[in-house]
Amino acid sequence: MPEPASQEHPFARDVRSLIAGRLDKSRMVEICSTPTALSVAGLKALPLFVRPSVLEKVIIHKHGLSPESVGRLPDELRNPVAIFKSDTRPHDSVVVVVDLWLENHPVVVAIAIGQAVARTTANVVTSVYSKQHHAAFEKWLKDGLLLWSDKKRMPAWLQSIGVQFPKEETTQAENTV
Repeated sequence: MPEPASQEHPFARDVRSLIAGRLDKSRMVEICSTPTALSVAGLKALPLFVRPSVLEKVIIHKHGLSPESVGRLPDELRNPVAIFKSDTRPHDSVVVVVDLWLENHPVVVAIAIGQAVARTTANVVTSVYSKQHHAAFEKWLKDGLLLWSDKKRMPAWLQSIGVQFPKEETTQAENTV
């Protein structure tokens, strides 16, 4: 169910503005509308936001992702590899595996579901980081946290991180958030 990629997304411009010191840090930054794959996994079709402080942490201070990679988040979230319930906050958060890598580790996007933002409700990206402990994905699968996966890409992706499961383990799950 891949959605078409955009040429230049306003979010990528916002990321560049943040790096240049021109972004208003008092407002949330809209990434995109909640993509179809996330809606299929049970998230409501709400705007998807991120705080500027999270972008700074992801790019500048802690996680080391490039501005170009972060700017591609709208497209990456439209075409995720997998979506899991959070193992620490399963009732109000999901973890989305996107097709980005940092130093041979897959990048995940943590999203808080249905958060109050100004005068509306939105899904909010709380972090973007490389998941260095690949065994976590195996545990999440065994614990039944998989909500959705790209049936074509998931088996090869699991193999690339050293996790092998029978084919039925990597198909779309019935669970919803």
